[in-house]
Amino acid sequence: MIQPGGLEDRHHYRIVLLGQVDSSWLAWFGAVRVRIQDCPGGQCLSILEDIVADQAGLVGLIRHLHNLGVVLVSLQRVDMEDKT
Repeated sequence: MIQPGGLEDRHHYRIVLLGQVDSSWLAWFGAVRVRIQDCPGGQCLSILEDIVADQAGLVGLIRHLHNLGVVLVSLQRVDMEDKT
């Protein structure tokens, strides 16, 4: 369901990336929590949580990941009521 609001509304997001993120570029994300999840076959996933951004910031973040050559697995908006 699409929530009402504008492009400037800030929301929390979770981004899952293929591989382990390089700590040298994590500062670009701001205050973000990172978890590494091992997967079968030797690959791992980096799960970036507590990302807060508006629509423009989110698009910029995705473009930055693309420019770094990072494979985006998923992007999810996280409602704060769902966080426990």
